[in-house]
Amino acid sequence: MTNDHAQSISPSGLDHEEHEKTYKMFLRLLTFSAAGVAGILILLAIIAG
Repeated sequence: MTNDHAQSISPSGLDHEEHEKTYKMFLRLLTFSAAGVAGILILLAIIAG
């Protein structure tokens, strides 16, 4: 049985391509979460007046 899934795994055993994808997804989630929290705080400040 052959393995058709080519992966760029370094000698240390890390899959750098998958790591980069995960890190970019984490940064995107962090950015949207921070923007959401800032939006909620602004909305509360407007409502509380």
